[in-house]
Amino acid sequence: MAITFGRGKRAADGPADPPAVDLNAHLVRDIENAAKKGFTGALEVTARANSASARLYLFEGRLYAVGLDDYEPPVLERLTASGAVSADHARSLRADAERDGVGAGVQAVQRGWLAVEALATVHQEYLLASLGAVLTCDKVKVNLHKDMTTDAFCTLPLPVEPLLDAVRVRSQRLATTWPGLSPVGSAATIRLRATGAPMPANLSLPEFAALLSAVDGLRTVDEVAAVGGFTRAEAVHLAGLLAAAGVIAVAPGETAAAGAEHLKVPEAFGHVVVEPEPEPEPEPEPEPEPEPEPEPEPEPEPASDPQVAARARKAGTDHVSQLRLEVAEAEVAELTDALTEAVLVEREAITNAGAIRARLREARAEADALADAPADDAAATEGP
Repeated sequence: MAITFGRGKRAADGPADPPAVDLNAHLVRDIENAAKKGFTGALEVTARANSASARLYLFEGRLYAVGLDDYEPPVLERLTASGAVSADHARSLRADAERDGVGAGVQAVQRGWLAVEALATVHQEYLLASLGAVLTCDKVKVNLHKDMTTDAFCTLPLPVEPLLDAVRVRSQRLATTWPGLSPVGSAATIRLRATGAPMPANLSLPEFAALLSAVDGLRTVDEVAAVGGFTRAEAVHLAGLLAAAGVIAVAPGETAAAGAEHLKVPEAFGHVVVEPEPEPEPEPEPEPEPEPEPEPEPEPEPASDPQVAARARKAGTDHVSQLRLEVAEAEVAELTDALTEAVLVEREAITNAGAIRARLREARAEADALADAPADDAAATEGP
């Protein structure tokens, strides 16, 4: 589903500019400089507050992945929550992923159970959420690692500037949506409960049902998000709409502690102290087995001509690389246009919100004036 964040409960109180988003200006400049220089490698960013570490991977100045310590995107849970992967397929993919070490999303695409575009959309959501979390860390240390690469949770390499604009817009919308769910606390501490009210017909997307099924009165918003594979931005948006419909509410009582064994959502990076898991007790060392008798060494195979083999490998590699480059360039152009259009739509929504609220107050004032008018006319017609 395409996530568009709500305005929040207080949107009707009057026009107001979206809250300012404080991004780390020094880190933004480092990323922009790396992009201008066509840097290929990783920017390792360490938050000084809690030593959390992240890596921003670029290829020729374009960002394609963000890796966070103590967080692995729950891609399969997110695909299941949206209905893109069935429950039966999810069970098979999870077992195969644990056995083979290949990501469940990649396996789903290889088997024809999932379109590659659907997987790319999920990966891009995690990339934007992770990038936004890193950029909101106040004090960081940055190290550049040239030519470092990753093949985990990647998108096609995307231009940096539209991504930074998208992060700013997402942060603004999340800040205005949260008060509609709870005036206090945060997504890391506030618990949710189900009210028992039926799900409205206009909230029929499977993501709403998936989030509601994870609400038990004990889990926080971030913990509910983790069960369904959502980012914090997605979970707050969905929970806000369910709360407005009376389906869920904030659970009463004390809020939960913010500590965790690992990050529940990427937005918690740099803001939550991750408590290390206890180390297992060492197992007793087994008794040494008798050494086997050495096997006879095989006779060496005749050596092939290294120059001929090298030329053959290079010819095949050049041909495959050229085909991959042509496909990647076409996909990069298409995704860049889509991302730019999405940012413009988000900006227009924020701009129109103030005008809509102003017109709402005018309409209410007119209605109040018309409601008082009959009483005034009656008083004027009475005699002395």
